[in-house]
Amino acid sequence: MGDILFPFSDLANRNYNLIKPGYVEEWWELELKNFGESADGFNISLEDAIELSKKTGISLNPKFIFYWTQISKEQMLKLFEWLNHSIIRDKKIIFPFNPSEQERFSVGKRALELLGVEHEVTIENVVLTELVSKILFINLGKELNILEKNEFLLRGIFELSEFKEEVLDFVNNLSGFKIKDKAGEFIGTRMGRPEKGKLRKLAGSPNVLFPVGSEGGRLRSVQAACETGKVKGDFPLFYCKKCDKETIYRRCERCDEVTQKKYFFYETKEKSFQKEKPGYEKSGVPHYYQNLDINYFLEKAREKLKLDKVEMPLLIKGVRGLSSDGKMMENLAKGVLRAKFDLQVNKDGTIRFDATEMPLVYFKPKEIRVSVEKLKDLGYILDIFGKELENSEQILELMPHDILLPSAKESPNERADDVFFKVSKFVDEELERFYCLKKFHELKTREDLIGQIGVCMAPHNCAGVICRIIGFSNTQGLLASPYMHAAIRRDCDGDEAAIMLLSDVLLNFSRKFLPSHRGGTQDAPLVLNAKIDAG
Repeated sequence: MGDILFPFSDLANRNYNLIKPGYVEEWWELELKNFGESADGFNISLEDAIELSKKTGISLNPKFIFYWTQISKEQMLKLFEWLNHSIIRDKKIIFPFNPSEQERFSVGKRALELLGVEHEVTIENVVLTELVSKILFINLGKELNILEKNEFLLRGIFELSEFKEEVLDFVNNLSGFKIKDKAGEFIGTRMGRPEKGKLRKLAGSPNVLFPVGSEGGRLRSVQAACETGKVKGDFPLFYCKKCDKETIYRRCERCDEVTQKKYFFYETKEKSFQKEKPGYEKSGVPHYYQNLDINYFLEKAREKLKLDKVEMPLLIKGVRGLSSDGKMMENLAKGVLRAKFDLQVNKDGTIRFDATEMPLVYFKPKEIRVSVEKLKDLGYILDIFGKELENSEQILELMPHDILLPSAKESPNERADDVFFKVSKFVDEELERFYCLKKFHELKTREDLIGQIGVCMAPHNCAGVICRIIGFSNTQGLLASPYMHAAIRRDCDGDEAAIMLLSDVLLNFSRKFLPSHRGGTQDAPLVLNAKIDAG
């Protein structure tokens, strides 16, 4: 991909050995400067580079050096063998490579690839351009006038005798010029997948953590279960003293009073307010198998939200069953509101947007589609040069807790700005209709998301980090400070992280929703980190 500079602090932080750099054009220019000469190391001809090396004695320009440290002695000799079977035609080196010869010269071919020798594969040959042929000859100490001989066989030009020194030292002994290590250290990378920016959806895309069993049908629909009338499954067991009735909620759906937990003993089919009873070997469990009147609870949810029947969503999707220890579920009313805004719930009760992690250190206001005035309100007063922020072309340093929402216009999925705008609407209606409190966000446009507080979290983790939305990017990645990426997982390694709205987490997350199996508490914001110590 190219060259990259690492500060010493990165190596010290990971207790890693110092990385050996490769010989690059800037290094060559500095060496040339010591001899009172100057040239553009990136835009120089082979002839000029040769002349300057002869004049000053410095290494050949890295533009005309191959990666000699990347091949073995065996590969070097196999390359020589292949060269001895090649021919000069129109000042180009033509290697034989017809189907019957490919296996024989495969090691030499691989050597060309590792060296970074640009070549073209035709039906029966491997061809180097005139310039690349000259560079290879210069590196290997051969006269360029050989390339002037048309249809000239190179048989015997390259000696196949063993050598003891390393390949780079061997090349330096052959060449009339100093050849430095262009490779240095390589860092291997892989593309596991393209950028991802997508609302997280569990299997079936549920709107609510409420079991509908097989009665919900293929779509796990609450309405389909209502047509059946009953849902069979394990449901929590609570008792409302005021209404003198059992319920499945921690707050009574009739009087809104806090209910008491009851326990079921499978041995005797008894119910009790005590988990342990004298004479019983097994403890009671906070749930039991029953036929639930789903129509009753959906109607109570509608009444709770003060919605007319025509205002109810056409499709509300639940889950097949619950895997939490106490079979704890959400109030069906929350699913009605999520379905109204076409939002899906995660296993812990939150709404999440997943995106590929991408680091960002500096930005311009125009790049994140936010006004200068708004950024000033957020605390971005000075640019990186200490000048007061006045225009959208100035460069600003991203604060550790600030993030950009992935909002690519070409995305086939919903953009993060659209999703979180809907989440804010859902939270406001939840506060107003379900909790009988004042609305909190009251956003009018997408731009009002600027300044809102969220939570970032990586998979296989149980700690969320508080973040602040300050803009939008035309990508499908979560652009955040390296400090943020380090805080939520350790490294920004191309994996993904989740973004949540803090108000949604505080209102709807519950540890009791999490699966009881091993690893069930991973990927859940059990704790929140409100301040990154950036050192």
